[in-house]
Amino acid sequence: MEFALIFELLGSLSNLFVLNEDGKVIYMGRRVKDQRSLRPGVIYALPEKKQFAFLQQLPENFDVSEVKTGFVCKLGDDVVLEFNKPSKDLECMAYFPYTYALDVFFSEIYSRKLETTFSPSQVEEIIAFLEKNFSKDAIFDNEYILIGENKFSIPKGVKVSKLIGELRARLLSFEKTAKWERQKRSLMKGIFEFKSPSGKRVLVGRSAQANHKITFNLGKSDDLLFHVSGYKGAHVLLVNDGTPITEEDIKFCATLALKFSDAGTGKWEVMYAPVKYVYRTKSMPVGMVMFKKYSSVLVEK
Repeated sequence: MEFALIFELLGSLSNLFVLNEDGKVIYMGRRVKDQRSLRPGVIYALPEKKQFAFLQQLPENFDVSEVKTGFVCKLGDDVVLEFNKPSKDLECMAYFPYTYALDVFFSEIYSRKLETTFSPSQVEEIIAFLEKNFSKDAIFDNEYILIGENKFSIPKGVKVSKLIGELRARLLSFEKTAKWERQKRSLMKGIFEFKSPSGKRVLVGRSAQANHKITFNLGKSDDLLFHVSGYKGAHVLLVNDGTPITEEDIKFCATLALKFSDAGTGKWEVMYAPVKYVYRTKSMPVGMVMFKKYSSVLVEK
């Protein structure tokens, strides 16, 4: 098996993660409360990029590699970098290494991709070609490789083992993250829209008000509503367009309901039923519902 060791140098939020070959967290140094809610068994996600007001005012052509520990100071309408202790007359912010390390990571490393037009099948083809024809310690002195009649751009001077690692990370992104993020778009406040494997609309509520709206305002009687049994979480609505609902559609929606719930890692029961079998009483809190009858499916988080 292959593992990844990730150090997040984020000041008070610094942490250590060990990931397995599926990109799941199998160890973390400590529990940190942030928007990612990472814990063992969950797919690793990058930290949210922090914005530093001073840094946003630096010139666009500013060379981040020149930055050392120092101070960012306001000088009139300008922003300057001071390596020594600044004058008391200047408004300054200590510029520690981790602040620009984040900028380097996001702007130069994480955002540095291979050709964005690569498809998953092309990435797999390139990995197979590299593993068959090159040693892992080889270093490319060209800016492209030829596979048959196809020409693929690569970073010049990169080591084969590193390139293969980046390609596998790309595949993981295709398989684990992109399938959620690429189809997710904000439909309205607190509601996201997805597409099921058969192309049906799927609505996901991210708040009690949004859950109520999905179920009782947007949902039709024959639409299917999904919810994790026994835990707070999203209402997931599969819009019935009259075409057959597949097992893949059911599993997809159940997985979404589990993903956006308070249930921990493991296999959990997700209930689902046509909206006509879902109800609430006036005494129930907004977002809470009951099922007159339902089916269920087990999915894993």
